[in-house]
Amino acid sequence: SRSKWGSCTLCKDISLSIFLMILPEHLRDFVILHELCHTVHMNHSPEFHALLNQCVGGREKELQQELKTYHIR
Repeated sequence: SRSKWGSCTLCKDISLSIFLMILPEHLRDFVILHELCHTVHMNHSPEFHALLNQCVGGREKELQQELKTYHIR
């Protein structure tokens, strides 16, 4: 994918971009955790964000901001 770091289908199939390789390990982990959280909540609801935030030790907003500094080429 050239437009997303990852995605999760309704069948809970996760796809990850090869471009994850350019990210630092902690951001690769964040993207993977983001997609895994979609296997529980298939949306970006407050419940989804609460779960993701719990998975990343309360750093969701910080990691999301850092991820925005990287771009898929």
